[in-house]
This record gives sequence, C-alpha cells and structure tokens, in this order.
Amino acid sequence: MKIFSITAIVVLAWAIVATDVHGQAGVSSSSFGVARSGVHNRFGDSLMPPPEFFRVEEFVNYHRHDLPLPTGNKKVRLNVQQMELEDDKTLLQFGITTPRAIGEEDLPPLNVVLVIDESGSMSGEKMEKLKEALSAFVDRFRSSDSVAIVGFENKARLILPATKKTETQKIRAAIDDITAGGGTNLHAGLMMGYREALENFDAERTNRVIFLTDGNANVGETHAAEIAAESKRCINKGISLVTIGLGVDFNNGLLREIADSGRGTMHYIGDAKDIRKTFVKEVDSLLAPAATKVRLEIKLDDASKAKVFGYKKKLDRSDDKLVLNLDDLNCGATQVVLMKFSGEEMIGEATLKYVDAITKEKVEVDVDLEDVDGASSASINRNYAISKIAGGLNASADFYQEGRRSKAEEALKSALRKARKYRDLDDDSHVRRVAKIANGYLEKLSSLKDEHRPEPVESKW
Repeated sequence: MKIFSITAIVVLAWAIVATDVHGQAGVSSSSFGVARSGVHNRFGDSLMPPPEFFRVEEFVNYHRHDLPLPTGNKKVRLNVQQMELEDDKTLLQFGITTPRAIGEEDLPPLNVVLVIDESGSMSGEKMEKLKEALSAFVDRFRSSDSVAIVGFENKARLILPATKKTETQKIRAAIDDITAGGGTNLHAGLMMGYREALENFDAERTNRVIFLTDGNANVGETHAAEIAAESKRCINKGISLVTIGLGVDFNNGLLREIADSGRGTMHYIGDAKDIRKTFVKEVDSLLAPAATKVRLEIKLDDASKAKVFGYKKKLDRSDDKLVLNLDDLNCGATQVVLMKFSGEEMIGEATLKYVDAITKEKVEVDVDLEDVDGASSASINRNYAISKIAGGLNASADFYQEGRRSKAEEALKSALRKARKYRDLDDDSHVRRVAKIANGYLEKLSSLKDEHRPEPVESKW
C-alpha cells in the first residue's frame, strides 16, 4: 500500500520560508516567512513590514507542535492544556492535529487547477525552476486525478483544460507552454481558475485551485475587496484555495484579503531555488485534505474575561462564546490557539466542529474546560513565549510606522524580556528562531540615529 507521508511541512510555503522544514501543512503562516526575509531586505523605503503583517497566530503555528494525534477514523483531534500565569490569570492552549498519513486508496481523486503568474517578472530562473517543479508535481498524481493549467499576464488564458494524469505527454507539453511576459492581471487569472474548477466540479473529489504569483496586480481589476468577494463566492461553492507568494514583491495585502475572505491557506516561497522543494518534497500534504469548515467554539461563563492571541480576522465574540472559523486542514497539520483568561475558576466547554474531507461526515469534539489538567508542558510554555515576541514585533512595527524609533526598539526589548520568563531563548530552537528575527529588527532599528518616519508602502501591503 502506498502512503502519502506527511513530513514537517511548508505546504507550498507562502507563509513559511521554504528553506525550513518546520512549517505546517495546511496552516497559513506567511507572517513568519516574510518577517524573516524582512530582516535582510528593505520593503521599499521601510525597514519593517507594516504592523498588520505580524500575525501572532502565524508565528505560533510556524513550527510543528508536539501534540497527540487523532485515533481511529477521526481526522482531527482537540487537545487542551492549561498554564497558570501571574496576576490570577490562566493560559489555555487549544491544540488541533490531523493524521500524519492516509492510505492512497482512501484519498478522494483530485480536480486541481494550477493558476500561474506569467508576467514579465517571472522570467528567467523563476520560470525555469517553476516548470521543472510542476512537472515533478504532476508526476505524483494518480491515474484518477486531473489537472488544468491557467496562465495570466495582461490577460488570462487556459493553457490546459482538465486532463487526466494518464495523458502525460499532453500535460508536459502544456507545462512547457508556460511563458513569461507582460503585466499582472491577477483577477482574470484567479477567476478563470475558479471557472475551470467549477466546470469540472465533483463532490466526490478534492476540488482545489493552487494560485502562484510573484507580484502586484497592475492590470484589470485591482481592488482587493472586490477580488476577495468574488473569490469567496467560488470558495462557498466547494472550491478550496491555496495561495503562494514568491519572493518579497507580491501583494501581501490583496492576497491576504483573499485568504481571509474564505478558508484558503496562504504561503510563501522565499527564493526561486525553493520552488522544487515546495512542489515535490512537501507535496503530500497538498494531496491529502483532512477537514473542511473547521470551527472552534469556546463557551465561557464570561467571555469578556478572555483574550485570544491573534486570529483577529477569524474571531467572533459574544457574551458567553468565542468562535474561530479556521482554515481547512490537510493531513500533517498541527495548529494551536492560545487564550488567556482572567478569573479564579475556568468554567466552560470547547467544541471543535469540522467536516471530514473524505467521508463528508459532520463531526463534533467536546472538551470540558473544568477537567483540563493544570500541569503545564514544554509546548504551552514555548508557544506563549513565541506569542510574546510576535506581539512585540507587531507593536514595534506600529511604533516604527509612526516614526517613533525608540518606542519601536523598546517594544522588542520588552517582548524578549517577557518571553524569557517562560522559555529559554537559546535552548529552545523554535523560540530561538523567532527571537533571532526580533533581534534582527532590533539591530536595524538601533542603526537609525534619529527618529525616523518611514515612507508609506501601500501597494504591497
């Protein structure tokens, strides 16, 4: 029996710098990838990306978490841990995992549409590496799987209509036909990709659009809200979306809005040399969906006393409930949600709801929060320390954008001090990786002699 092994993955790394193998399968984490790239690159005239880019949850979920896996036929497991904090506060960690592997015979066939940026900026090594990777990627398909290819520059074009894997020569010829030149009509390409996926839609298949770009939309519809609204309508019809940004010049704001509008994941490839690794070594997770319509509901006696770290675009709050609408999950995914609670007693229940991607069964998993073990673990200490540093990066970027360099510097120093209370920044490789990013920005900020107000960088973010 052939097994789709799920390694420690960067699933098509947009959010994850693909030179590292700690990223998560099926979980957006682009903040970490571009933040690390930003230590070595200037973003226009700015030394730091804008604050909205530093998402705490994506830093926390960059690495694979050591959490118990689902058992039996379950596709998702919910694990809750607790840690006491100072000032009568409690930290809860909601850990979500999916199976590491699923037998090929259990996986639904694929209806995949590759939407490829053919603009002029993709010429040269980028395009050569991409075409090599796509050929190897399609080689991994099964005879029952089908693939279509859409290219876009000033206009979108259907390079290959939905074609079964058995027509190998036809697929290879289509990949060879991908070129580079012209502008970037991102909207036209994405919409044609959705139309092709919907035209061949099959409820018994995994229907997915994989969208790769290295630049900014500069032709056709360029308004993020309009593109995101159209994308959401297609996703609601059963098409899943994986978005990949290549290099540092892609339009993070636009693509982020597209991802936030639905349940699509967003990833990052730092360098053209990493393209093959992404499409070949880390491809199994892309071919093995585990759960869709994932939703975490946390019922509390008083939800106003609870703070969720990150997930601002995905969190709904009422008097007695917190609801997070999470991304669809592939196999090999681990995801953590951190929540701080003020009060003497934790009263409530956590419910994880999802649809099994293979059986289409609706599943609910309940955990009584009063029964959670109070013994903290290395996992929850590590993730809380990372959340502190990521929050400091966000605050620092906010101060920097306001021209308050000294405040930006102090925000990072304070965050690192707080993180050290919970995890050694040198001994833990995961925390060290994030602390290294913070220290990199500290060095850049300290090199500025006077208060510095950056020029706004609107088009990318």
